[in-house]
Amino acid sequence: MTDQLCLHDLSFKRKHHVLFSKLHHTINAGEIIQVRGHNGSGKSTLLRILAGFIEPHSGMVTWNGLCISKDRENYIENMIYIGHSNGIKPNLTVYENLSLTCILTGFQSKDLHIIIKKAGLEAVSHIRAQYLSAGQLRRLCLARLMFASSTVWLLDEPNTALDDEGQGLLNTLLRNHIINHGIAVIATHQALLLNHTVKTIFLGDHHAA
Repeated sequence: MTDQLCLHDLSFKRKHHVLFSKLHHTINAGEIIQVRGHNGSGKSTLLRILAGFIEPHSGMVTWNGLCISKDRENYIENMIYIGHSNGIKPNLTVYENLSLTCILTGFQSKDLHIIIKKAGLEAVSHIRAQYLSAGQLRRLCLARLMFASSTVWLLDEPNTALDDEGQGLLNTLLRNHIINHGIAVIATHQALLLNHTVKTIFLGDHHAA
């Protein structure tokens, strides 16, 4: 069966203000979806709903036909979420942060130096994360995607603070993920520049597309 993530008439309110209503979309394996809209339109909220962190006020999200709230353990094993905070331990070095990811994911730590090199972080591998630039922090965060066996990637503004080389890293990761029949849902202020068809969900004054 082909993997499929479905949004079924999702609605969400914040302080009596409707962020989005009856959002319906089907995302198939091998597809990238960008979520666009102005600040406060609900992009991050939608990703958190898709991750199962918060519940919609109405509607539901299904993974391969099952509601994610009822099949949570299986869904979590197939999903990775990267938000604004990066999820980085500031007192650990680049190497130590990624070593921790190795332990949590079961990845072979002997290949860690390859990941660090691909992420362009060799020169700062033994520097604590608190001393990294915003762009380096984002690369460190994105490097964790190289460990991920998850089918569903939920990325909130992943290109923030990235230079051209960092953007190239992100594009390569996404391209390889889609080639391997993954799914990516990306909240972004700016259109993604990829050599791949990208579908769009508009929030705010637009309708789902």
